[in-house]
Amino acid sequence: MNEKQFNNKVTKIARLMSLESKVNIVGSAKIKRSIFYSDYDSFSTIKGKNENMIYNHFKSLFEIIGSSDNTIITDFKMGENAKGDPLRWDYEAIKRRENNGITFDQALKQKSMIKMDVVTVLNGRLVKVILTIVLIMLDMNLCTICRNR
Repeated sequence: MNEKQFNNKVTKIARLMSLESKVNIVGSAKIKRSIFYSDYDSFSTIKGKNENMIYNHFKSLFEIIGSSDNTIITDFKMGENAKGDPLRWDYEAIKRRENNGITFDQALKQKSMIKMDVVTVLNGRLVKVILTIVLIMLDMNLCTICRNR
């Protein structure tokens, strides 16, 4: 069976968001018969990237998308605070590399969801592109696997 083709703008945003070149669209947008949907869920597994590479990627994403017309980051969740609530990062927190007393690197290593939502205008309507990440970090001899909840 042929894979469903997605709008070039959606694919471009999903590839920009991902640290890997392969974009895996999941959810209702992937169903061939489905023609009415307003979001594109993408999923990525990241392996072999260090904290600085990941930080620089997300920082540049905020800069690139922040300077785009008709496209914004509406939510970026990574890590949890002391109460177990998700940490929501904005560009200022990314630049400081700290959010409510938790560093970017600490949040990255927590077993928590890493998820970014981007909204863009496509053919006159708002469309959300969502990236959910499973991160596999190799830290010395330990393998920390962060999975979505």
